[in-house]
Amino acid sequence: EHGYLELCIPPTATGEFAMPHNYLHIWPRGKFMMIALPNQDRTWTVTLFMPFTNFHSITDADALLDFFRQYFPDAIDLIGRERLIKDFFKIKPQPLVMIKCRPYHVGTKALIVGDAAHAMVPFYGQGMNAGFEDCSVLTELFSKYGSDLGRILPEFSERRWEDA
Repeated sequence: EHGYLELCIPPTATGEFAMPHNYLHIWPRGKFMMIALPNQDRTWTVTLFMPFTNFHSITDADALLDFFRQYFPDAIDLIGRERLIKDFFKIKPQPLVMIKCRPYHVGTKALIVGDAAHAMVPFYGQGMNAGFEDCSVLTELFSKYGSDLGRILPEFSERRWEDA
């Protein structure tokens, strides 16, 4: 089973992006990979995806630096040695969770939307978009059916199941 851990590449000393910022940067390495996405503050959100067994085998700073020297040598200078060590051991790796359920409603009393109904792994970058689309579909259905939850909620569940 794979997990993920987020790291950060800071801006350069002059406040610029440390890498060309118009791209998604990917370091594929067989059973694991690292990606970096630019942020507006000129930092990069770096996500390391790999089997939990790999994460658990990295137990100290020396093992971490050896791992990065072997698989991601250029990332050490980009992230910074001390920051890499601090950030890596600050938080445990998280599981990659996906939720897909059906229906999204219970009678006319309850409805789940967004990540509660259809969470997806973070590297898809679509979780928030799907939640906004839920709101848009609900708005459309309220316009169509007024306050008739007996029609709105089942139709919402059916429509969003296909799309989300």
